[in-house]
Amino acid sequence: MRTSKWMCGMIVSAATAAGCVTEGDLSEPAPDTPRAVVEAGTVLRVIPSQTRLEISARVDQGAGADAARVTVPSVGGAIRVRSAEDQLVIEALGVDLAPIDVPPTVIAGGLRLTGLHLALAAPVATHDLMWSTDDDAALASVALELDLDWAIDTGRGAYPLTRQRLGPIAAVVAIGREGDAVTLDLDAWAPGPAWSWAGIVGLDDLSLSLIGIEDSAERL
Repeated sequence: MRTSKWMCGMIVSAATAAGCVTEGDLSEPAPDTPRAVVEAGTVLRVIPSQTRLEISARVDQGAGADAARVTVPSVGGAIRVRSAEDQLVIEALGVDLAPIDVPPTVIAGGLRLTGLHLALAAPVATHDLMWSTDDDAALASVALELDLDWAIDTGRGAYPLTRQRLGPIAAVVAIGREGDAVTLDLDAWAPGPAWSWAGIVGLDDLSLSLIGIEDSAERL
């Protein structure tokens, strides 16, 4: 069973309170632990069944705005990370998302948003990385900026839309293990407007939940 974020937090908090671990602990990690693997740098495969984007979709048709919470599942992706001392660096992140069907009741004729791909705009680093005393679990927080590539499919062809920059988005990262494999949980959220088109269609209150497991790289 993978290390949960709650358990990781309890481990790190207890160790810190006891003086067993601090930010920037300079001790050498034990071999083959998640800490040793992450310090060397690793790529983790995104697990589609446990990764999703949630966002509030808003449509104003003149008689008031209608809004609904939409869950968009992932269809793949990867994340590359590296650490040193108290610093966790997310070097690259890419998540492919399933298409979104917009029904005719929202937009006449209906349409499909397709080719959805979230990518880290630039590498980011955090300076609050804390490891448990056995080097098996860690927590860190970071602010991300993500680029959203997407296209609109009207049934007569797909047309790319302008790339959207989302962020900064606050995120918490938990590192653990499942068997011999390193795992990474990332929870990110950005309350408020994320994107709007002519004041008619809008996307608000974005949240991203991602779980990765050590594996070969997919498209970043």
